[in-house]
Amino acid sequence: MTIDFEAARQHMVDSQVRCNAVTDLSVQRALLTVPKEAFLPSALKDQTYVERELIDERGRSIVTARDLSKLLAAIELKPTDLVLEFGSIQGYVAALAAQMADMVVAIEPDETRSEQIQTIFDQQGIDNAVVIGGALREGSAKQGPYDAILLAEPVEQIPDTLFAQLKDGGRLATLQIKDGVPRGVIYVRAGETITARVDFDGSCRQILDGFEKPKEFSF
Repeated sequence: MTIDFEAARQHMVDSQVRCNAVTDLSVQRALLTVPKEAFLPSALKDQTYVERELIDERGRSIVTARDLSKLLAAIELKPTDLVLEFGSIQGYVAALAAQMADMVVAIEPDETRSEQIQTIFDQQGIDNAVVIGGALREGSAKQGPYDAILLAEPVEQIPDTLFAQLKDGGRLATLQIKDGVPRGVIYVRAGETITARVDFDGSCRQILDGFEKPKEFSF
């Protein structure tokens, strides 16, 4: 069966985004513009626009359109922003951010996957996003500091190294799981102070490898 991806994309925005109080038109336009199916592995293409969290072959989370759109709306990307993004969904999140920001730096630790993502960017005419290698927990201080850091895969803990790469007034948005409950959280840097606000309850479960909370031992 041939899937009408354009119609499926419109249905996703109508039934998973707008109806969940995501009214930011720049977010809606990005979701309608970027073909998500171009970024997903072939084994998941037929599930591209389903309304549930997907897990790829590496155990990486592909969160729902609802959670992702709420996170993008909460971080309030501006056309002048420099954004650090974590290669989520094989570059899809970086491609969305590139529709709203000036420049996006996406980190992807796997060299082969990094090349694949850059090829997709080139095929889609996305010239304001670049993929670089490196450890996710380390970020990329060389290209920073950043107006916004976008971590759209579920985490339990955020390394201080990432907060240090924010500009004064910069924002970090993530889906953070605490006591088993996922929430969309926005962190803001003011000088040396980091403040946080919970923006929405999420539905994701798969924690990004390396971003788990250290286990506590009791005797």
